Amino acid sequence: MIRAIAEKHNVSPAQVLLHWAIECGTSVLCKTVHPTRMAENLSSVDALTFDEDDKLKIAALDKHRRYITGDFWCTEGSPYTLENLWDQ
Repeated sequence: MIRAIAEKHNVSPAQVLLHWAIECGTSVLCKTVHPTRMAENLSSVDALTFDEDDKLKIAALDKHRRYITGDFWCTEGSPYTLENLWDQ
């Protein structure tokens, strides 16, 4: 879905997600040491404009998907569990 929107606007999937987060008023912290990616990240603000179809597709994505679950905090003897790490 994100890749299709990126191809439609001739930008990277990362730019789509960065632009979406900024449009939603979310603070975005990008981590890269590559100058080309830095420039790409910065250009995501002005590089595209979502139409209504794009906004509906992105809004319909599963918001409960975590790429980093936090299970590395849940070691034996730790006070953390996956249930109390996240508020969802």
